[in-house]
Amino acid sequence: QIGEKVSDESEMIELAVPHKPTMQFEQEQNLLETVIKIKEEKANGEQTNQMLKKHFDNYAFVYFYMDDPIPSFEMWMEENKLILEENLETLKEKLAVKRIFQAKIDKKASEVIAKYSLDPELVALFRKGIYLRIYGESLFGLGNKASAPHFVNLAKKLGIAVNQVKYLTFEETEKALAGKLEYEKLIADRQRNYSILLSGQNTFVLNGSESEALMKSLHIEREAASKSGEVKGVAAVKGKATGIAKIVNEVSELAKVEQGDVLVAKNTTPTFVPAMKRACAIVTDEGGITCHAAIVARE
Repeated sequence: QIGEKVSDESEMIELAVPHKPTMQFEQEQNLLETVIKIKEEKANGEQTNQMLKKHFDNYAFVYFYMDDPIPSFEMWMEENKLILEENLETLKEKLAVKRIFQAKIDKKASEVIAKYSLDPELVALFRKGIYLRIYGESLFGLGNKASAPHFVNLAKKLGIAVNQVKYLTFEETEKALAGKLEYEKLIADRQRNYSILLSGQNTFVLNGSESEALMKSLHIEREAASKSGEVKGVAAVKGKATGIAKIVNEVSELAKVEQGDVLVAKNTTPTFVPAMKRACAIVTDEGGITCHAAIVARE
């Protein structure tokens, strides 16, 4: 209903922002506050480490997502070294912008609501839904961080890689630990291809060639890459940018995105955010104005 009434795409974008700051936004603001406090109090090396470690423990999970590798505190410090090197006045200016961001967004949304005589409650639900979209991904990160040590433990006991453990169901993991399952071939088949089928209360998993046959019967094929030399799409945030395109197919490739590059990916997850901050523009294969990349870019 909102989309039918709001004819201007840029005004629709003004509405497609969470009704309150996301956990990622909170993390960024808290980091600025923490670094400002460190500089104002002229904290020594040990005090600085303690304050930043507290921030890392409280907030850094928002960037871990589901299966993404969890960095150490030292790696996180390296990722954020630029903000640690900023001068005090610049940090305060950035914090001031953060603190008024939500009020500016709410004002713009109110103007669009008034212009098109939109139902304020419906718009509020829409914006809450967008917030929950990102909030859910942040909770995946919390679960990933909490479960990571257990997956490491299981991998050691089974003699396989950590990412391979995640190809087993809970029941299969129990059988594997009890020596009642030949899990090596099962995991290898699933790594090649698998399908999960839901039927009522029942769940079925097809592996390897069985999954490939199912996909073929349903005419599900991987999309072929375009050879036109031109990319077209929908702008989730209007603007212009020029930079070197860096294609990221795996999380491990994020480091190649440097300041001012154009980040190109299938889609983005919370783990991509540090690289997204360095990019001057973001291009994704999937998503619209309410996808993860669009919401984070606007915020």
